[in-house]
Amino acid sequence: MQHYILVGRWQTRRTHNVRHDGTTYRGGVIEQVVNEFSLEAFQQLAAAKSVEYRVCNTEAYLFASELEGLKQVTQKITSVSPVPAAPTPTK
Repeated sequence: MQHYILVGRWQTRRTHNVRHDGTTYRGGVIEQVVNEFSLEAFQQLAAAKSVEYRVCNTEAYLFASELEGLKQVTQKITSVSPVPAAPTPTK
């Protein structure tokens, strides 16, 4: 199965590391689709004015509060300094 993200109106970008799980629960199915994004792709999502997506035949969109959450996560990720490397032990 291939997965894509629509960037803008027409440009699509293939995504990688997508995991799909389904669990039966009380006569129904709970499905999870987990997609790993590069920092660049995540920043594009966070900068978007709207995000719409489709999983199988179900179409949905992110609420304004969810987009704001993406922006906050992006700010945290990009503001954290990298952890310095451990010093090399000397003999």
